[in-house]
Amino acid sequence: MSDSAALTLSDARAMLDRAIAHADALGVTVSIAIVDGSGVPVASARMDGASFVSPEIALGKAWTAAAFKVPSGKVAESMASAPAFASGVSAATHGRFMPRQGAIALDGGGAIGASGATSAQDEQIARAGAASPTA
Repeated sequence: MSDSAALTLSDARAMLDRAIAHADALGVTVSIAIVDGSGVPVASARMDGASFVSPEIALGKAWTAAAFKVPSGKVAESMASAPAFASGVSAATHGRFMPRQGAIALDGGGAIGASGATSAQDEQIARAGAASPTA
């Protein structure tokens, strides 16, 4: 992200570009969602050929990572023994809660999530998007 802690649209667009480039390199089509620290969408993209449901799943994964400030896969692990509770949290958050690997929290707040490939690939794509452009 830029020098300021706030996630900017410019930052989010650059993350989308890096995430899409990584998905292309993997040979997969996904949707990517980037949310701010309150879980509000800042930017998203659905690659040509990605499933029509994948944008909503990517947004849910990103929302979950932002809400818990950890990768969404860690939330999934913690909810594995309590599926009824996880369903209740999903209902209470109007479906925003998506405890599934594929999103990471951003250092300055917010998160980036992907959906459409395997969960591990989705997380790789999110990490590539979040990576520093000089990394």
